[in-house]
Amino acid sequence: MITDKEFLVFQEGIFKPYFEKYIEFKRGKGEKSFPIYLVRLRGLNESLNRCSNTLDTDRNIVELILQEKDTEKEASRAMRVSDLRQFNAWLKALVSRHTRFLLNT
Repeated sequence: MITDKEFLVFQEGIFKPYFEKYIEFKRGKGEKSFPIYLVRLRGLNESLNRCSNTLDTDRNIVELILQEKDTEKEASRAMRVSDLRQFNAWLKALVSRHTRFLLNT
């Protein structure tokens, strides 16, 4: 279980347990998860929970989440795009592996 104070304030929802597993996965690979990174993931979690009530995110949801914000710097938006892309790739791999396991049992 992750006990970072930045993670503890993550909004409850369908994506929170997956973000916890994702952060543990990143840390297991030796990547550091600095507090600012957890703050960005918290924002992504809130956006995903607001826009979707299933793990299946379609193109419209992604475009809505990644819309440019008026006061946002281009570098901040690029980090949001990168964070969502990495999380989504990890989540798809996890779901695919789980599905293959269920089909083989």
